Amino acid sequence: MQFVRWKNYWGIAALVFFIGGLALMASAMGHNHAYTWYPLNLPLTPETTEALTGTFTAEVSQQCELELQFSENVPTDVMTQHLLPLDSAPLDLTWSVTADDAVIAQGDSLEYLYLANQSMKRRLWNRLLSAPDDFGVLEGNLVRGIGAFPTEAGKTYHVLVTVREIPDAVHVAQPALAVRINRQFSNRHYGEKAYAGGAGIFSVLIAFPLAALWLVATWLTRRNAP
Repeated sequence: MQFVRWKNYWGIAALVFFIGGLALMASAMGHNHAYTWYPLNLPLTPETTEALTGTFTAEVSQQCELELQFSENVPTDVMTQHLLPLDSAPLDLTWSVTADDAVIAQGDSLEYLYLANQSMKRRLWNRLLSAPDDFGVLEGNLVRGIGAFPTEAGKTYHVLVTVREIPDAVHVAQPALAVRINRQFSNRHYGEKAYAGGAGIFSVLIAFPLAALWLVATWLTRRNAP
């Protein structure tokens, strides 16, 4: 029987698809560990009254973004009155970035680049898929981009933040200023990994029917053995 003669091919194909699929899935799960997506995070506490400094070394030559991060456990009135309005800043600060003793970028909290938030359900799903984390170390669900600057891999950058005022109502939001590798690069990198992960899942699924064919062929071989 031709089917039985192909027994070894079924087994080898099942093994190749299964191992290859696992390798592709492992590659996809490595997205969050490919780079330090948030190389710097500076909590802005009520005691913050003077300049804060932070230093990081770029791992990749890409644009970096500065964003204000806020905890998800924020009362609705604080969210709507202080954090969401785009024509005002939730707190008052200035920032500058230096490299090789030269200022390469500077700005303040009045600048606006983007606003992003995600639900707890979406965040947990992203965690399972190693998706880009849009809310950083604090795991908050609201971030507001306030600036950007270019970086070169291997170069060290110094961030200076001068806090002039944090309204009392905003303290409950646990504000922080973070530096992240730009979202476009992060999402593109994740997209490439996601394709690999999808191919890996498909490959593993194919391995199961191939393994079933091998088992059936093996059983038929033993049953028809003299």
